Amino acid sequence: MYLSWGEQYYAAGDYAQALSDFKRVTEFRPQSARAAFKAGLAALALGDVNGAADWYNEGLTRAPGLEENLRRDVLQDAIDELDVLLNSRPELTEPGILLQEWLQGAVP
Repeated sequence: MYLSWGEQYYAAGDYAQALSDFKRVTEFRPQSARAAFKAGLAALALGDVNGAADWYNEGLTRAPGLEENLRRDVLQDAIDELDVLLNSRPELTEPGILLQEWLQGAVP
């Protein structure tokens, strides 16, 4: 429920509320790498590069518990979503590219 709400808030440009909802998912579903990656995306959209890095790291910490194909899909989704953000927000390109490369290095 909170994951879909967070996605809706994110799509509407309400990144703070999206981040709040994604954080809730990570609390209720500690195995959710997807929610942690989405929290990283929302944090970056808010301009919080350190927070984004922390959330992406958290997602990577949670990802090894996933079956390999699902892990690859979740990581690729995170990379693709980050790419969309960077294309729409050029001011985030420099830190975003570093985060994107970091995630790409974790794809099995």
